[in-house]
Amino acid sequence: TNLIELYEYKVDHGVIFSDLAMEEFNEMFDLVERAVRISLESLEEENPEKAREVDSIEDEVDRRETELRKNHIARLNQGGCTPQGGVIFIDILSNLERVCDHAHNLSFIALDIARLHTKK
Repeated sequence: TNLIELYEYKVDHGVIFSDLAMEEFNEMFDLVERAVRISLESLEEENPEKAREVDSIEDEVDRRETELRKNHIARLNQGGCTPQGGVIFIDILSNLERVCDHAHNLSFIALDIARLHTKK
C-alpha cells in the first residue's frame, strides 16, 4: 500500500487523526522531505557532505518512527484513536520511513560518485 492509497482509504472511510498524531506526521514528513531534498542536492552537486547529512537525517527518522509508533500505541490503549486509524497511522509512518531509506540510498550514490572523481 502506498501513501496515496492510504490517504484515499483515510478519506473514503472517514478516518480522523488526533491533533497530536497530525503534529507527529508533520514532524516526520518534514524530516523525510528534508532528506529527499538534500539527497537530490548531493547527487546534483556530487557533494559528499550533503550525502553524510542525509545519513544523519535517516538515523533520526528511524528513531522518530520507533518513538511515534510507541506514542500511537499508547493513544490506542487510552482510546484516543480508533484501531482503524491506528493501522493507517502505522502504515503511513512505515511508508515515510521507506521514502527516507530511498533518499539515503541515493545519497550513497553521490558518495560513490564523489569517490570516483577523487580517484581520477
